[in-house]
Amino acid sequence: MKFLFWLLLLFALAVAVALASHHSGYMQLVYPPYRIEMSFALFLLLLLALFALAYFALRLALAAARLPATVRRYRAERARDKGRSAMMEALAAFFEGRYAAAEKAATQAMELGESSGINPIIAARAAHELRKTKRWGKPPCA
Repeated sequence: MKFLFWLLLLFALAVAVALASHHSGYMQLVYPPYRIEMSFALFLLLLLALFALAYFALRLALAAARLPATVRRYRAERARDKGRSAMMEALAAFFEGRYAAAEKAATQAMELGESSGINPIIAARAAHELRKTKRWGKPPCA
C-alpha cells in the first residue's frame, strides 16, 4: 500500500512537471549588476535540486556529528562480546578439565570488563586445581 502511494505521488509529480513545462512563463532574477532569465520549469527544477542537495548535506553533517558516539558504542559492544566470549571459553575449559586455559580465559574476561561474578570464581578454582593457590588467596577449606 505504501509503495502504491509513492508511485501515485511520483506520477502526479510527473504530470505537474509536464503541465508546468508547457507554459511559456519566465523567471527573472535581478541582483545589480547581474540579471538571470530562465524558464519557470527550469527554476522549479533547480529549486528542487537545491532542496535535495541541502537535505543530503544536512544528513551527512548529522551523520558525521554522530559518528564518535556510534564508534564508541560499537567498541563497547565489541569489548563486551569479547569478554562474554572469554567467559564462555573459561567455563568450557574448566568443565573440560583444562584448568590453565580456564584460568587464563577467566582472567582475560575480567580484564575485558565482563562484570559477571563467575569469572573470579572460575579463575580461583582453576588455580586451586593447578595447586597455585597463592595467585588467588588461601583456599576456602584451609
